[in-house]
Amino acid sequence: MTYRPKQYLVCIFVLLSLFGCTDPTLVSVQQVNNQLPPLPAGVYESDNVDSVPVVKDRAPVQYPLSLRASGIQGKALIVFIVRANGCVDTVTVLRATDIRLGQAAADAVSRSTFKPARVKGIPVSCRAPMLFNFALDSNN
Repeated sequence: MTYRPKQYLVCIFVLLSLFGCTDPTLVSVQQVNNQLPPLPAGVYESDNVDSVPVVKDRAPVQYPLSLRASGIQGKALIVFIVRANGCVDTVTVLRATDIRLGQAAADAVSRSTFKPARVKGIPVSCRAPMLFNFALDSNN
């Protein structure tokens, strides 16, 4: 197979056009910097449990196409609650290089399941953080 850079660029341009972005150099970055929401009643912080939540089934993260094509990399810090049954609840984008990176990370966390945190051997609801790195050389 022969590498054809012109055809590759045309393909990217067509895909970006479908998503409303015709010039990948014009993609603007919208940072996110939110405050930590109050802890709901009956939910532990991750530093107040005997064992923290552990990912059981991690959903894949979808790197936003327009950001990838524009060469935009970054991070997203997500906080969320893992209920005593292992389900995810109340997902918040705390910090993100771009709002679309934060949303992609939040979507992945929402579709994931966890082994719940434990206090004295009993499963409890717990707020946990998760950091996502979006790099062009990764498989995000």
